[in-house]
Amino acid sequence: ILAANTCARCLREIVTDPDGVESAALRLAKQHRAEKKILPGFGHNLHKPDDPRSPKLLSVAEAQDIDGKYIRALREFGRAIDGVYGRHLTINATGAIAAALLEIGIPWTIMRGFAVVTRAAGIVGHIREEQENPAGNAMWMGAAGQVSYSGKALKK
Repeated sequence: ILAANTCARCLREIVTDPDGVESAALRLAKQHRAEKKILPGFGHNLHKPDDPRSPKLLSVAEAQDIDGKYIRALREFGRAIDGVYGRHLTINATGAIAAALLEIGIPWTIMRGFAVVTRAAGIVGHIREEQENPAGNAMWMGAAGQVSYSGKALKK
């Protein structure tokens, strides 16, 4: 939930840096690498080499009447990250959403709220799916049959 907020803050820093977008993106990529920080808005455990959602989200944003400076900064940050890390890290949906929201004037300081709203919508979808195609009880029973309980956790 914090990633969109943090990614947006990085993009704002890149866009407003007096040394320019390319220089700022490279500096931040090096800083994240040196400090072993997580790269907000980049990488995905399933979508490799690229997250298919990001180009679609960015395309929708670019089709609007926007400046595009945050999307350009996101792409430049991605190029810098790939170079600094020596491998490709995809721009994930969180990064694309952060850039798109900045483009329409949403402050980076409240992006966490948008992440909460989208998670809540996802949970509602899962509830509906479980109502229409119940699987929870079968998963519970399947797991219960495979794991023996010792009760040791309760004894101190």
